[in-house]
Amino acid sequence: MNSDGFLPSTSTATIGKAFDEKIQQIFSKILKARKADSLNDDSEEALQRKLTALQHEERALLSLISRLRSHQRTLQLEKARLDKFYEESIKKEMFGTDEDKRGMNNEHF
Repeated sequence: MNSDGFLPSTSTATIGKAFDEKIQQIFSKILKARKADSLNDDSEEALQRKLTALQHEERALLSLISRLRSHQRTLQLEKARLDKFYEESIKKEMFGTDEDKRGMNNEHF
Protein backbone atom coordinates (compact mmCIF):
# COMPACT_ATOMS: atom_id res chain seq x y z
CA MET A 1 0.00 0.00 0.00
CA ASN A 2 1.13 3.52 -0.62
CA SER A 3 0.93 6.42 1.86
CA ASP A 4 -2.75 7.01 1.00
CA GLY A 5 -3.60 3.47 2.03
CA PHE A 6 -4.31 2.40 -1.54
CA LEU A 7 -2.73 -0.41 -3.49
CA PRO A 8 -0.33 1.04 -6.04
CA SER A 9 -1.46 0.53 -9.61
CA THR A 10 1.66 -1.50 -10.38
CA SER A 11 0.66 -4.10 -7.80
CA THR A 12 -2.79 -4.28 -9.37
CA ALA A 13 -1.16 -4.90 -12.76
CA THR A 14 1.16 -7.48 -11.22
CA ILE A 15 -1.78 -9.21 -9.56
CA GLY A 16 -3.63 -9.21 -12.88
CA LYS A 17 -0.66 -10.69 -14.74
CA ALA A 18 -0.09 -13.39 -12.12
CA PHE A 19 -3.80 -14.10 -12.15
CA ASP A 20 -3.80 -14.49 -15.95
CA GLU A 21 -0.84 -16.86 -15.76
CA LYS A 22 -2.56 -18.97 -13.09
CA ILE A 23 -5.73 -19.14 -15.19
CA GLN A 24 -3.64 -20.30 -18.18
CA GLN A 25 -2.09 -23.05 -16.03
CA ILE A 26 -5.49 -24.16 -14.78
CA PHE A 27 -6.98 -24.31 -18.26
CA SER A 28 -3.93 -26.20 -19.49
CA LYS A 29 -4.62 -28.81 -16.81
CA ILE A 30 -8.28 -28.89 -17.82
CA LEU A 31 -7.32 -29.43 -21.47
CA LYS A 32 -5.08 -32.35 -20.47
CA ALA A 33 -7.91 -33.77 -18.38
CA ARG A 34 -10.32 -33.50 -21.30
CA LYS A 35 -7.84 -35.24 -23.63
CA ALA A 36 -7.51 -38.07 -21.12
CA ASP A 37 -11.30 -38.20 -20.92
CA SER A 38 -11.56 -38.71 -24.69
CA LEU A 39 -9.86 -42.10 -24.52
CA ASN A 40 -12.13 -44.87 -25.73
CA ASP A 41 -10.41 -47.49 -23.60
CA ASP A 42 -12.79 -48.84 -20.97
CA SER A 43 -10.14 -50.71 -19.05
CA GLU A 44 -9.89 -50.13 -15.32
CA GLU A 45 -6.60 -48.29 -15.84
CA ALA A 46 -8.14 -45.93 -18.40
CA LEU A 47 -11.14 -45.30 -16.17
CA GLN A 48 -8.80 -44.56 -13.27
CA ARG A 49 -6.90 -42.04 -15.44
CA LYS A 50 -10.20 -40.40 -16.40
CA LEU A 51 -11.25 -40.20 -12.76
CA THR A 52 -7.90 -38.70 -11.78
CA ALA A 53 -8.11 -36.18 -14.61
CA LEU A 54 -11.61 -35.16 -13.55
CA GLN A 55 -10.44 -34.78 -9.95
CA HIS A 56 -7.61 -32.52 -11.15
CA GLU A 57 -10.11 -30.49 -13.14
CA GLU A 58 -12.38 -30.16 -10.12
CA ARG A 59 -9.49 -28.99 -7.90
CA ALA A 60 -8.35 -26.53 -10.56
CA LEU A 61 -11.83 -25.05 -10.86
CA LEU A 62 -12.25 -24.82 -7.08
CA SER A 63 -8.87 -23.12 -6.85
CA LEU A 64 -9.87 -20.66 -9.55
CA ILE A 65 -13.14 -19.88 -7.77
CA SER A 66 -11.27 -19.30 -4.52
CA ARG A 67 -8.77 -16.98 -6.20
CA LEU A 68 -11.54 -15.06 -7.96
CA ARG A 69 -13.39 -14.56 -4.67
CA SER A 70 -10.20 -13.37 -2.99
CA HIS A 71 -9.50 -10.98 -5.86
CA GLN A 72 -13.11 -9.76 -5.69
CA ARG A 73 -12.76 -9.03 -1.95
CA THR A 74 -9.53 -7.11 -2.61
CA LEU A 75 -11.25 -5.04 -5.28
CA GLN A 76 -14.26 -4.37 -3.03
CA LEU A 77 -11.97 -3.12 -0.24
CA GLU A 78 -10.07 -0.93 -2.67
CA LYS A 79 -13.35 0.46 -4.05
CA ALA A 80 -14.58 1.27 -0.53
CA ARG A 81 -11.32 3.14 0.21
CA LEU A 82 -11.58 5.07 -3.04
CA ASP A 83 -15.24 5.91 -2.42
CA LYS A 84 -14.37 7.25 1.03
CA PHE A 85 -11.40 9.20 -0.34
CA TYR A 86 -13.50 10.82 -3.09
CA GLU A 87 -16.37 11.54 -0.70
CA GLU A 88 -13.97 13.32 1.67
CA SER A 89 -12.37 15.19 -1.25
CA ILE A 90 -15.76 16.40 -2.45
CA LYS A 91 -16.75 17.50 1.06
CA LYS A 92 -13.49 19.43 1.44
CA GLU A 93 -14.01 21.09 -1.92
CA MET A 94 -17.63 22.01 -1.20
CA PHE A 95 -17.41 22.94 2.46
CA GLY A 96 -13.71 23.50 3.09
CA THR A 97 -11.64 21.87 5.80
CA ASP A 98 -12.16 22.26 9.55
CA GLU A 99 -9.22 24.68 9.57
CA ASP A 100 -10.91 26.79 6.90
CA LYS A 101 -14.10 26.91 8.98
CA ARG A 102 -12.20 27.92 12.13
CA GLY A 103 -10.41 30.64 10.20
CA MET A 104 -13.70 32.00 8.88
CA ASN A 105 -15.27 32.02 12.35
CA ASN A 106 -12.29 33.88 13.83
CA GLU A 107 -12.50 36.53 11.09
CA HIS A 108 -16.10 37.38 11.98
CA PHE A 109 -15.28 38.15 15.59
